[in-house]
Amino acid sequence: MAQGSSRQGGVPARPARAVLFDWGGTLVDYPASNARPDDHALCVRSAYDCLVGDGLLDAATPWERFQPVYMAETLSLIRRAAETHEEHSFLERFGNTFARLGLAHPGDDRFGPVVEVLSDALIAHCRPMPGAEALLNALAGRLPVAVVSNFPHRPVVEGTLAEAGFERHLDALVVSADLGLAKPHPEIYRTAAAKLGVAPEDCLFVGDEPLADVVGPARLGCTTALLPGRHGMAVIEEPSFRIASLDELLGLPVLAHLRSG
Repeated sequence: MAQGSSRQGGVPARPARAVLFDWGGTLVDYPASNARPDDHALCVRSAYDCLVGDGLLDAATPWERFQPVYMAETLSLIRRAAETHEEHSFLERFGNTFARLGLAHPGDDRFGPVVEVLSDALIAHCRPMPGAEALLNALAGRLPVAVVSNFPHRPVVEGTLAEAGFERHLDALVVSADLGLAKPHPEIYRTAAAKLGVAPEDCLFVGDEPLADVVGPARLGCTTALLPGRHGMAVIEEPSFRIASLDELLGLPVLAHLRSG
């Protein structure tokens, strides 16, 4: 059973006219460094091998030196996004890594193939979250649906959704890399709602991160449903609903009109 049935302050949640889903950890199991570190390392190793093969790195920069520097830069950029809501890119990630290693920047065009290799590896290591396919099938044609993701490279998000067969069920996709802004910046939620032709307060936002998927959308009036997170983040603000899995979403009061329709 889903937990909770009312908004904060006891005001009943209005029926949802659209559903906004987070991507990683919600619809797709993504090989994040803090959730699936071994798979993440394999993906980064593919990019490293490409850098070596393209002559951008040599024996002076072995994998054992490259990996910790790359990860430190990645975490630094992720922290920056959390603090400033400014999204980074894979190109920036590799460029900054080279700077930390004391290497000259070869130009973004030289990093292009490396970004593609990393993207392909990440897509290959993604898999649908349990219940995602059945839920999207159930919502198809009944409510507009969008994915709203914090991710520095749109093709990875698009690729995983296409591989899972989810793309055909989506009416919009908003990725932080496109806007240069990351959740919980309000513009990313406004953009998604506008693409669906609804107001933010008519949206149900579903995700697994307390700040990006509860606090951010709630500030614009969205109803929120929080899944158990894999990041160990404390709940900052109580969501409208807590659900143990995607299987519970259709049982929420804000979607009761779908059950009676």
